[in-house]
Amino acid sequence: MSRRWRVFHDPPIVVGDSLELGSDQAHHARSVLRLQADDEVLVFDGEGGEWMARIETLTKREVRVRVGEPAADASVDPSFSIELFQALCRQDRLEWLLQKGCELGLQGIHLYPAKRGEGPPLTRSRLDRWRRVLIESCKQSGRRRLPILGSIERLPDVPGGVIAFLADPRQAMPLIARLGQPRPDACWVAVGPESGLDDAELDDAVSRGWQPVSLGPRVLRTETAGLVATAVIQSCWGDLA
Repeated sequence: MSRRWRVFHDPPIVVGDSLELGSDQAHHARSVLRLQADDEVLVFDGEGGEWMARIETLTKREVRVRVGEPAADASVDPSFSIELFQALCRQDRLEWLLQKGCELGLQGIHLYPAKRGEGPPLTRSRLDRWRRVLIESCKQSGRRRLPILGSIERLPDVPGGVIAFLADPRQAMPLIARLGQPRPDACWVAVGPESGLDDAELDDAVSRGWQPVSLGPRVLRTETAGLVATAVIQSCWGDLA
């Protein structure tokens, strides 16, 4: 093979193990990648580990890989932590955001309901589906660590060492103007729903340490705003510099 395809398996993964891939991963290996028995692949665990592996069984019923030595240290996971706090929005837009946010290097994505939000209620099945979206994005982008995916009730208090920006098109202060200071330990970005946070929600966020900022003269969609902010922050403090 000229290129080693990547597959995912939940930890623990041990050298020498024979692992049966889950149904999603097996289908992708068999029907999308068209892999064959004895093909070499990389298997990663979503926690930073990746190993050489070889397909030892590939049938309609199961796909198994034999784990070899750890892969060379070529991780592309970000060294600077950026986490996105995203108001729930339509499912198709949210899945696109999860995919692109993973590619851009977000280390965490936290979903919350807003008064003007239009997203579906959070359920275990939806969170499981969205985790699979992140797994596929990690496979494509080369990341070894899955971004944290969770749900919260409202924007939390900002801890010490973290700078937190809240995207709000009503603000005059642009995000880029806030990035001239020394790099913090980590950065949080919050985005409201399509119609924006109401005044009470904005005041509550500010009281918790969030800094409202503008992302430019154009009004961005909710699924676009967090990605734009992430790219700007990565270009200043992260690995796009």
